[in-house]
Amino acid sequence: MCHGLRACNRFRTFRLPALGLACLLGCFCVGNSATFSAAAEPATRVVGQGAPPIVPPRSTLRIGDAKRPTPQTPAAAAAPTTEEERNSRLQIHRPAETPPQPPSQLKPRPATPQPRLQPQPSTATPNAKEPVGNLTVRSPAYTASSATLAPRAPLAPRAPLRAATPPLATPNGTPAVAPQAAKTEATGIGADGLLGDPTPPPIAGPTTATGAGPQVFSPPPVSDTITFPPTRSQGNQVPVGATPTTPGLPDVIPLTSPTQPVLPTSPADGATDLSSDVSPAATVDDPASPGPLPKLEPVDFNGVLLGESTLEEVLKAWGEPVRRQGAGNDLKLHYKIDPFESVEVTFFENKAEAIVIELGNRFPPTEVLKELALNEADAIAVEDVEGNALGVVFPERGVSLRYEPGPDVPLVATIGLDRISARPFVLRAEKRSAEFYTAALTDLTVATNLDAKNSRAHWLRAKLLQKVGRPRAAMEAIESALKIDTKAADYLLTRAELLADEALFDAALADNQTVVEGTKSLPLYQARAWLQRGNLLAGGARPDYGQAIDAHTRAVRLVEPLATEKNRTLRCGAKRVLVEAHLAIAQDVAWGEWQSKETVVERWLKKAEAIAVEGRASGDLSIDVLLDVYVRASAACVGMQGGADPLVWAESLRTTTNLALADCNDPLRRKQIQFEAGMGLYDALQSLHARGDIDNALKFGTEAVELIQQGRVGRDETPIDAYRFGRLYFRIGSLYAVKREDHKTAVEWFERAAPLMERPLIEAAAADRGRQGETLVSMGISYWALGNRERALQLTNVGAGYMQQAVRDGVLNASAMGVAYSNLATMHRQLGDETTSRKFVEMATRVEPAAGGVLRR
Repeated sequence: MCHGLRACNRFRTFRLPALGLACLLGCFCVGNSATFSAAAEPATRVVGQGAPPIVPPRSTLRIGDAKRPTPQTPAAAAAPTTEEERNSRLQIHRPAETPPQPPSQLKPRPATPQPRLQPQPSTATPNAKEPVGNLTVRSPAYTASSATLAPRAPLAPRAPLRAATPPLATPNGTPAVAPQAAKTEATGIGADGLLGDPTPPPIAGPTTATGAGPQVFSPPPVSDTITFPPTRSQGNQVPVGATPTTPGLPDVIPLTSPTQPVLPTSPADGATDLSSDVSPAATVDDPASPGPLPKLEPVDFNGVLLGESTLEEVLKAWGEPVRRQGAGNDLKLHYKIDPFESVEVTFFENKAEAIVIELGNRFPPTEVLKELALNEADAIAVEDVEGNALGVVFPERGVSLRYEPGPDVPLVATIGLDRISARPFVLRAEKRSAEFYTAALTDLTVATNLDAKNSRAHWLRAKLLQKVGRPRAAMEAIESALKIDTKAADYLLTRAELLADEALFDAALADNQTVVEGTKSLPLYQARAWLQRGNLLAGGARPDYGQAIDAHTRAVRLVEPLATEKNRTLRCGAKRVLVEAHLAIAQDVAWGEWQSKETVVERWLKKAEAIAVEGRASGDLSIDVLLDVYVRASAACVGMQGGADPLVWAESLRTTTNLALADCNDPLRRKQIQFEAGMGLYDALQSLHARGDIDNALKFGTEAVELIQQGRVGRDETPIDAYRFGRLYFRIGSLYAVKREDHKTAVEWFERAAPLMERPLIEAAAADRGRQGETLVSMGISYWALGNRERALQLTNVGAGYMQQAVRDGVLNASAMGVAYSNLATMHRQLGDETTSRKFVEMATRVEPAAGGVLRR
């Protein structure tokens, strides 16, 4: 250690004599890390009370708070009373409160006894400004699926075959005719493109059509959205394993062949090894286990080591102060140490906690950083509500600089020294989390090492792990945050997102409801909660796009007034919600049954794009928001079933992805951009295929594969992912096989698809088992055409087995079996097995009288 009072005189001839920072440099000795205390600090205490540049605790909104809380001070601490005292700390202003808004005139809808909820679109336009306040929300009327993972796109489950309720209204608003069904007029969406107030009939699946024509398996269905079966509580479900009483369905005859395959078993514990499907690529470190942590260098100033030196030791080293202020846990000693204007030491529990050095003169930050040998890259800015820098903090050193306005640039007025703590690392992680995922996760690891009870660090870690595809680790992190703070609104909303990703929609809605009811005086939180509620209603096992539109429209109304706030935090948050809500409404309309939806979807997507572009230009939104616009626009086009051209959105997605990747230096963020963009291009492939644009479908599909393969590395993957990626490869192969009659290239893609498609689906996605079987049967034809008869027969057998199970489960029409049985009959006949062939001919004619003797897709 050096003794600064004597050392100062030796450095007064340095090039900045007026500043005397050379003296400070001589006096800043790195403390012994072995003696550094990293004990957790009481939640009600602010480390370094009175130190101007020290980061105060970031307040976390808790459910039931009347207003956003401000950092609390010790019970013995008094608020600054003089101008000098008020200016002696770096003030982090909290956002101004928005007064409660008047209640909405919207009334809660009564529950209906229908098996599925009725869509009730709002009359709001993209520019609606009606105030919404304390809203009454009824409990959700459906039960969550028990799935382990939910699909990306809105669900479109196939209803049980024996549904007795009327089907959806047709796109022109005329209800489909059903026996004993009352006539209902649905006005849908008006000619002006605005949402009307239709009352369409209840959503239900089609009734069983006995003796229907053959199902064509390729081209594949319009959407590759993975569908979940109805929940067990619904009355229309056919029990798993039960044989439906559908006329014309024969008893299942065991499939036989010279190479009888055994259906593959499900991976243990839901784990899926997709490593053989991933092309060699540079791996990334596990985001849950960051690399080397930064070295922490607490400052020893004039023999005083923060967090270690006692009051008696400070008095012995520095003598009696000029003035004492406060007592107990808020004791401050004021010293006059030349050449500084003043030096203030703050104590807590008899230990020196912070030192504030008033320089007297003002100096440019670059000169101070150079003089103190501080690395600017390690600094994190502390800003006021409008985004203006108040100072910077160096978390590894416990050093901070407070700014005052200057003629050209801010000038350093005060240097603060603080005991190294978790809060500056959390603040820096929050700033970095938009672009530098790896560095942010490292900061959060340091923060939790310093203070395991810092709930905000656990929450931010959960958000980042969710982004990079580690949902299990993210759930562990958010549960850790909620154990510490059970009613934090941010944490509850994040857990609801993670629960929805696992298809646990009831649990997600419970967390969401807590936030809706507990934040009625905070419009931004209300908007976020209503946005999430709409997403849950649209993404559940029983999608209700009408109520989802209603919830998403409320979110728009709540945040539109905040989009012009001077408070930067509120303004940026509002614009982000606005973009997401516009995209959500576009998807609600695209996936629902409405009139004129092509026009309406385009309007909402264009408005979302305009907000994102403006936000990026003003610095309020990042390029990631614009990427999200193009990804979700592609998903909305899938819901339009060929009614919307995705080409412009796909081209914009590709261009924006290239821009984002060119400016991305973080490996984790790079993988996340690639994966999300790849999934967006996969959706573009589906839409282009539905419109018959084969060339562009192949182009974007191939690009989707490349991006997804690069972005998948390091992500948690499940059996659902295996099926989804298998469907992607199959779609590309089927385009070559059906549209170009190129079976050789098709089989190259099927070689990648088949191992993933042959695996049994988890029960949560059992409703997709029929399509899984159809896909395998379709692939078998290309193998047969190339002479690989053994593999062709094996795939057809496995596919037919899955289709039989789907028929027994009530999620596939029995007539669909005609193609599979007919193909098996043809294959066995050409192999010389007439006995088996006749069995399959008999089975085919029982479900499809017109079954032919040639291979069909």
